[in-house]
Amino acid sequence: MELSIRRVKALIKKEIKDFIRNKNVSIICLLPVVYALIAVNAGKLGNVMPKIDMLNMGLSMNLTLVSTFSISMLIAEEKEKNTNRTLILSSVSPVEFLLGKAIWIILFSVITNIIMYLIIGIDIQYIGYYILWSTLVVLTMVQIGGVIGLISHNQMSTGVVGIPVLIVFLIIPLLASLNDTLKRIALLLPNYSVQVVLDSLINGKGYNSFTYNILVILVWILIAAIVLAYTYNKTGLDK
Repeated sequence: MELSIRRVKALIKKEIKDFIRNKNVSIICLLPVVYALIAVNAGKLGNVMPKIDMLNMGLSMNLTLVSTFSISMLIAEEKEKNTNRTLILSSVSPVEFLLGKAIWIILFSVITNIIMYLIIGIDIQYIGYYILWSTLVVLTMVQIGGVIGLISHNQMSTGVVGIPVLIVFLIIPLLASLNDTLKRIALLLPNYSVQVVLDSLINGKGYNSFTYNILVILVWILIAAIVLAYTYNKTGLDK
């Protein structure tokens, strides 16, 4: 099926309007930036926390809450209102439908990551590496969010379906330093791997120290794409 750039652009404009109207998604998307502001101000008041730890926490929040849950909620909202069926009947293909949502969320997630980096104040020389590796993980998490949205019947159910995702991708990396088993699990996750990569780069460690983590990030992009394609083929947009 031919992909229409014009229709994708129109869908992106529609998603921006839906984003503004959907207060739940808007609030979720603002949380990482709010966290960064609070963390920096807490540091000024004497609650000293390493900047890289602030950034890693904010990044994890953005990857799980914004990249993952926002797109799942937007897809579930369309299914709940049956507007997706209307779009498909009006010649918008399912691929265009998903791209229209994904591109906007990816762009918003990347911008949020950059804003947090600047707020926290890490050396600007590393921002290029940060954007590259964090964006690759954003791609993975958006695809996972797409899967959650496809298998959820409405916005309410995305929370239930997404709880295991929140536990695995947000909680386990936070607790990795407390338990060897949790750390071994965390090392298999893309969002924890990007933290290792960034920590190694900023602290001047060689590339050999995070080759494994780069491989994990790349493999997860492929795995997420396969799972998304399989889920879409099984459920479509109208089930």
